[in-house]
Amino acid sequence: MDLEQLKTKFRHKHEVDVKDINIAIKAVPFLVKEIIKLEEDIESRDRTITRLKKKIKRQPPSVQKGQKDKFSWVLKADEDSNTLFIQFTGIPNKSGAKICSNAVINLSENLETDFSVISDLRKLETEYITTRMLFYFRKVHYLFLRMKVKYIIRVVSEEQKEIKDFIDIPDVAKEEKMKIFSVTSIEEGKNIIKNMGKHLRK
Repeated sequence: MDLEQLKTKFRHKHEVDVKDINIAIKAVPFLVKEIIKLEEDIESRDRTITRLKKKIKRQPPSVQKGQKDKFSWVLKADEDSNTLFIQFTGIPNKSGAKICSNAVINLSENLETDFSVISDLRKLETEYITTRMLFYFRKVHYLFLRMKVKYIIRVVSEEQKEIKDFIDIPDVAKEEKMKIFSVTSIEEGKNIIKNMGKHLRK
């Protein structure tokens, strides 16, 4: 039997005409099978929804912390402002730089393309950064370039501000004219993101 034909024939009827009794008798087993199929389909969809909910719960958190020896970091992806906050503390080392760079890359996937980055470097002892560590910092900057990061803002101390490019930036990033700023407070960095492109009325 065809379900569409039954719907057309009986859609607006509250009772079966005597002339259609044979069709109705044949339709009952057919409709029961259709109901069973629908119930199975609903159960299958419910299982899929449950599985997807579990996957969503397993998504990486918006905040990640890590430490390797005397080097530690805190990463926070703020989806509302589409900003990645990074705070480095202590004496950097090669293993820590590798772990931290991978964490930055993973967390960046939670944000939309053209996000901004605010890195708090005030408690990072930059004099210990080696060429090998710079490899991992450069890897992160290439990611930022690929994801079309809007602004990179470094929060530094007054002493660090005097050191030009103490964390190396890939030449290709300079060529692409990535907007990179150095400020001395996180609030100042947030204001740059908030007000960039706006003009004060004279």
